[in-house]
Amino acid sequence: MSDLHIILTTTGTMGDAVPFTVLAKEFKRRGYPVTLVTSSDHAPLAESAGIDFASALDEADRPQIGRDESAFFREQMIPAYYNIERAIRAKVEQGGPIFCVNRFGNWGSLFACERHELPFVNILL
Repeated sequence: MSDLHIILTTTGTMGDAVPFTVLAKEFKRRGYPVTLVTSSDHAPLAESAGIDFASALDEADRPQIGRDESAFFREQMIPAYYNIERAIRAKVEQGGPIFCVNRFGNWGSLFACERHELPFVNILL
């Protein structure tokens, strides 16, 4: 088993969470400790794969059709960004090397990686 802990971060619908869960399962299969950070409604995906889970948001992603984008960003995304940073910080405080795999455009994970000087890659779905 590797010392390198891989943290995968995404928010959004099931279509956002499933690709990151597949990546997390493969990293775990290769011997890496893995944490998936996404919306709490996707926790069963991580749990069924035996992957460590941290909640970025305690509610499901709102439907995209007809939603108020300003309210969505203010009420869901900004709090999720703070929670993602907290989850990453908690792993940093546990010690050991960390590598982050972030959904492109996820500012919470990007800022956390820069703040804690962590290597990362952004993935565009």
